[in-house]
Amino acid sequence: MKRENDPITNELEKNFQIPQRLEPENVEKMLADNQRSGIKVRTRIISTAAAVAVAAGVLTYAGVNGAFGKNESSKIKTDNTSNSSTSDDSSESSATENNTPNKPGKSVDGLKTVTYSELGDLIAKSASKNKQYLYTDDAVRDYEEAVPAEDSAPKEEAADNMGGGKGGGEHSDTYEQVAGVAESDIVKTDGENIFYTTNGQLFAFKAKSGILSKVEIDFTSLINDGFEFSTVEDMYLVDDKLTVVIDGDNRYYWSKGVENSTRIEDELPTISVITFDVSDINNIREVSRNTQQGYYIDSRMIGSDVYVSTYDALLYFYDMVYDTDDTDYAFDESSIDFVPSYTVNGNKYYIPAEDIVITDNNDDCSGYTVVSVFSTADGQRKSGKAKLGGFASLYMTTDQLYLFNSIYDPIYEYYDSRISSCKTQIVSFDITDGIMTTTGNVIINGAVNDRYWLGNCGDTFCAAVHLRENFDETNFLYTFDKNMNILGVSKNFGDGEQIKSVTYRDNTAYIVTFVQTDPLFAIDVSDPTAPTIVSELKMPGFSTHLREFSEGRMIGFGQTANEEDGVTTGLKLSMYDTTNSDDVKELDSEELKITGDKTWYEVGAVSYYENYYSAGVYDEKALLINADKNIIAFPYTHMKSYYNNTSDEYTDNYTSGVKFYSYSDETGFVPLGSYDQSSVINNYSDSDITDFVRIIYIDDVLYLFSYNSIVSVSMKDYSTISEFSLAEYLKTPTWYWYDREPEVIID
Repeated sequence: MKRENDPITNELEKNFQIPQRLEPENVEKMLADNQRSGIKVRTRIISTAAAVAVAAGVLTYAGVNGAFGKNESSKIKTDNTSNSSTSDDSSESSATENNTPNKPGKSVDGLKTVTYSELGDLIAKSASKNKQYLYTDDAVRDYEEAVPAEDSAPKEEAADNMGGGKGGGEHSDTYEQVAGVAESDIVKTDGENIFYTTNGQLFAFKAKSGILSKVEIDFTSLINDGFEFSTVEDMYLVDDKLTVVIDGDNRYYWSKGVENSTRIEDELPTISVITFDVSDINNIREVSRNTQQGYYIDSRMIGSDVYVSTYDALLYFYDMVYDTDDTDYAFDESSIDFVPSYTVNGNKYYIPAEDIVITDNNDDCSGYTVVSVFSTADGQRKSGKAKLGGFASLYMTTDQLYLFNSIYDPIYEYYDSRISSCKTQIVSFDITDGIMTTTGNVIINGAVNDRYWLGNCGDTFCAAVHLRENFDETNFLYTFDKNMNILGVSKNFGDGEQIKSVTYRDNTAYIVTFVQTDPLFAIDVSDPTAPTIVSELKMPGFSTHLREFSEGRMIGFGQTANEEDGVTTGLKLSMYDTTNSDDVKELDSEELKITGDKTWYEVGAVSYYENYYSAGVYDEKALLINADKNIIAFPYTHMKSYYNNTSDEYTDNYTSGVKFYSYSDETGFVPLGSYDQSSVINNYSDSDITDFVRIIYIDDVLYLFSYNSIVSVSMKDYSTISEFSLAEYLKTPTWYWYDREPEVIID
């Protein structure tokens, strides 16, 4: 999702022309039918690729201030002892001890593993068939030694396991889709310190009664140690350990010249997982540092184990020889690096062949989805898997991990979502004690567009799917056992409508679909062989996020919409009674909507536009919902624009803020107050305010986070305590250009 007033994004859009094949919509549809922000996941891949694809010359984005700069901080020290470990105590050890990493593993129905040689041959044939170039880096020239042998030297002890926490104030935590599976976020707190990443930078603040007087720590110098480019993406805070996930060392060169005589060269994208000891904010130590090849997709944490997924693209291998008649490709197998790699405290390893799963009759060799389990307790990689076949999203429970991706029917236009016949592949892994073991594989009809569409009702794994074929649309719910054998499937529901949100509670799946009104379906899966629709509640608008509020109460957040045409007109809170799943009721709702029923209309020569938006619509972590404190808070943006078609003058009244509510069955939703900031933009001038993206609390103080500010608000009377600007700490992006002559492969 694009940040409002993000100088990096704005500069890209203003100055650079993107090749058609790297247009965001084309890359998006090629990678996955994934609408979230994503999410977070797809935008990282798409924006990185598109931003640097320049027809003439070469662009490198160096993060901020020359990649955070190299300035040292007296408050940050590197723990050299913890970084001196020389081997990876992981599942690959058994392979390296026998010096036979190049062996296939056990098969699961529909999946296989092969040797490196067979894998290279498979990728080569796929590339030749699909006329693709491929990435390459350090060549794996000897299949038998793709994974280095384990060092026989004794391991040094890792840093002490800091536990116990700081004993700070009562505070909120990041929302967890599955209890016991920690979620990463851009804001973390221990009740005393606040850690916040914005603009790709990471800061620490002392929080005392709502007063933030200064930045205590700017982590950028330590994070960039050994990296020329890096951007902080996510983090975890457990006890006194802060684990940071960054995208780093991403460099792109686009050679000038005739396309058939050029090559694209880069240092392969790599993410890093760095753990700090933050028990003393004035003496922060690095505990461990691991890397993994690829673009960052997502992560989770169970106990001290971080599960990190990346997408490792194989789309362009520049050792492919391009024949001038545009009909044939030659492939030099000996110089190809087709195996994803990772490092443990500076030592590089390749994923063993037995840990790379491939779908039978696979024709998609565009890249790998790689998952590694890194331990923050000892800095080692416990296990991992790679799945060949493109980009896959991640869903996790406390004992299972699932990778899911879309498969399109090639008889249709690949990127035409209106008529594409889509299937979804789901591969499951047991993750007991952090050791990944492949357990199941299934391909089902329909698309799973979001991780929230997957979930568990008791011991039954469920998947909500949207099926669109030949312009007909409908939805189903599948149930599976732990080996991904299909147990049952519901009758179709929400015909002609799209799924907007899903949540699973006890033995019931709650699913919202929408086209003009918002049906909320309750599907009973107590008998997993026969999922049964037991309730259907229709109302205007739709919820994009459903969450348990209290016993028998479920809260929904989303958008209002016109019943006539389904056009969204604002934001909506809903509270549902789920005491009886056979008869779900909406108890109350609260709307924040435009004054009329049209978002766009004209009066004479003047065009008017008005609408509301919230980061919480497609990012559930932007919402603060806590029944114990009886606080419901969400960010909002209100746009009201006027355009004079005669004078070509434009005025935008822009308001951004956070709304606060409480709820009880007796009173319904009660407004408690709001924090608001406004700006008037004339003729496309810039605004100095940005949207709020996170809300947390410590004791009785709320902290609101935008791109360039942090605001504290009292929960006693919802008055503003302080407003802290980050403007002086945010670095200006630095862009590097490399003029390089084309390197002709064949004249």
